[in-house]
Amino acid sequence: RPEPHFSLAGLKTALRQEAMARTPLSDKDVADLCASFQEAVGDVVRDRVMRAMTLFEDRIPEGTALTLVAAGGVAANGPLRAVLGEIA
Repeated sequence: RPEPHFSLAGLKTALRQEAMARTPLSDKDVADLCASFQEAVGDVVRDRVMRAMTLFEDRIPEGTALTLVAAGGVAANGPLRAVLGEIA
């Protein structure tokens, strides 16, 4: 997609459906679903932020430094912070 917008609604729905299909959930099921969800969110964030940075870079004067700032919950989440660190 050319635009950087994204929604996690479909991903959340898929997670809920998978959790309901596995009911009752064991501790391992919960851990596996959470890890898979976090990895999928990281993939989406990586893709969309890279696209946003490219669009931004195309619109600013050449030689201008690009800075990516993460704050709040994203910055507090180690794996998401690592994904953004790969981009920056």
